Amino acid sequence: MSSSLVLFRQRVVSRLVALFVIIGLSGCAAFDRSLVTMAVNHNDTIDQIDRNTALLNILRASDEQPLNFTTVSYLGGNGSIGAGGSLNESRSSWHGLVTGASEGLFFNVNKGFGYSLSVLDNEQFMRTFLAGIPLDKLLFLSEGTYLSNDVLWTLLTDSVSFQPANGVRSTFPNSVEPSAWSNFQRVMSRAARLGLALEQTPNLVPVGPALSRDEAMMHLSSVISAWNGATYGPPQLGSARPVLVETAPGASRNTHQLMMQSDKARFCFNPKNIAEWRYLETDLLCKQTGANEAFQRLRAQQQSEGRAPSLEPLNWHSLDVRSPREVFYFLGRIIRAQMEDPGRVYLVTDSATGSDRASRPLLRVVCNAVFASDDQLAVASYRGRKCFIPRGDDSHSAQVLQYLSLLVTLSKVPGSVAPSPSVLVR
Repeated sequence: MSSSLVLFRQRVVSRLVALFVIIGLSGCAAFDRSLVTMAVNHNDTIDQIDRNTALLNILRASDEQPLNFTTVSYLGGNGSIGAGGSLNESRSSWHGLVTGASEGLFFNVNKGFGYSLSVLDNEQFMRTFLAGIPLDKLLFLSEGTYLSNDVLWTLLTDSVSFQPANGVRSTFPNSVEPSAWSNFQRVMSRAARLGLALEQTPNLVPVGPALSRDEAMMHLSSVISAWNGATYGPPQLGSARPVLVETAPGASRNTHQLMMQSDKARFCFNPKNIAEWRYLETDLLCKQTGANEAFQRLRAQQQSEGRAPSLEPLNWHSLDVRSPREVFYFLGRIIRAQMEDPGRVYLVTDSATGSDRASRPLLRVVCNAVFASDDQLAVASYRGRKCFIPRGDDSHSAQVLQYLSLLVTLSKVPGSVAPSPSVLVR
């Protein structure tokens, strides 16, 4: 073989190696960027699916139709990078000299995602979705979301009741009727200004007689062993737990008692300015925040100064909470009323000011109108109508959609997202 052909082959091989390195590095970088883009697009797609599904179910509820929810129960991704090359030589015969040579190169990238959509139409999901929202979940929604409590109380409250000591109970339903709506907003605005909130308080139940400390410790260890064992299974979040309480300190021999402690949520009031609490029911003040102690200190100071104001009854009785399903049908009735009368607006009073001037619509849905843009909060087609929730208007629509998403998510208890029936979409 001639030296020139050998040099040519060496140059070809070196060029192929260099090209493999360059393309491999650039291919990996491009593939990484593609994965990031797909992950972000997937997140945005799931968010849009949730919002569009919420709007579609509100429209179904406006016609008293059944609700239906789907969820992505499985997400799988795959990808590969491939590269190769070739070197071809031409000879005049099998043992002849090489008369020509050529190189080739190929590179490919494959990527994809697979989704499994499950229908939330089973007993596990429906049991939670149809049941009233527990107060511990309501506590999470009111304190952990940093959203408007005015919107939360309007969505979740079915009615508020007041009852004087020797009078007839007055109930204010949260209804779409204009007069009932305005009365309820006035009552809830007053309660919110007084700091309507929830708190968890410990609830202790004795499970045995008073014992000495040594006897109680012996029984406590056996209870904990059984509590964590196979008989009862591992402790669940929020379940009762055994505690040892000192009940009779001092000379008494039986100074301790074994109890089961559980946290119980309750409604209470935590006013920003404790001087605004002018009511007799001090037990309604939140204990965990110290509002009760602050009020007692204020009263003692006022009495020592001879200026203690007279207290009046608050007459607070109860607040009834809706189920997640009832929230959707409540919004459906609002949308139906607005479609029948476009001039009807359901305003949520701003409790911070208590003024109607700061009130904003709870939800705005537009149907059979030209889209201002494709960037809307939610879009759905229902019975020949194209409906959407505008983005950036003066309503509480964005927060309503956030609360609805949380309510559906909280209803997905273990076992409610079944692997089948499902549809694989690629």
